Amino acid sequence: MELIQPYGGRLVDLVAHGEEQVFVDTPLQVCEERDVKGFYARARAGELKGFTGVDDPYEPPVAPEILLSTQNTSPEENARRIVNYLVDQGFVPRTQSHSPMSFDLEALDHADGAQPLIET
Repeated sequence: MELIQPYGGRLVDLVAHGEEQVFVDTPLQVCEERDVKGFYARARAGELKGFTGVDDPYEPPVAPEILLSTQNTSPEENARRIVNYLVDQGFVPRTQSHSPMSFDLEALDHADGAQPLIET
């Protein structure tokens, strides 16, 4: 799955193939301010062509499964929302704890017999 999906029409294919979409809603100006590698500055200077949001359009998704705001919500709250979604959808086993962020790391690591996803 692509990290940046600039065109809304391609999202229909993702949903049809069972992909979960997370939209991290961040204004372009904030993206540029946080760009420690200088990609936006290089794109604005014409050194990078076809850069999403600068000289290539970006179409936000219409109906993402998870919508995260980076301006009004802390990283911890956004992480909690993702984990809660994964638990609610059955991707991550729920534990007996009463904490909404509780899930069974051991069961997650070995659910499909693959290498551990999370090092504990």
